Amino acid sequence: MPDVSQIPLGYVKKKDLPGSDNGIRYLFRSEDGGLTVWVWPEPYGFAATDESLKQSRRFELSREGIAEAVAWINEMKP
Repeated sequence: MPDVSQIPLGYVKKKDLPGSDNGIRYLFRSEDGGLTVWVWPEPYGFAATDESLKQSRRFELSREGIAEAVAWINEMKP
């Protein structure tokens, strides 16, 4: 997972930010004034992965929210 300071808040506010780390994939998406983050197992992308394999959580759309999301993603690693 990239360093929290490397995740551009301005970018996340405008576009989805996908990535992968140690066997999982993740997606940051700005929705309804908040931040939704999904995690799912590799190897497939978001659209090709069965919904039952995805987990999501909402966070505040802020630097603090991104830091909480990164911590959550790190907890989800196998």
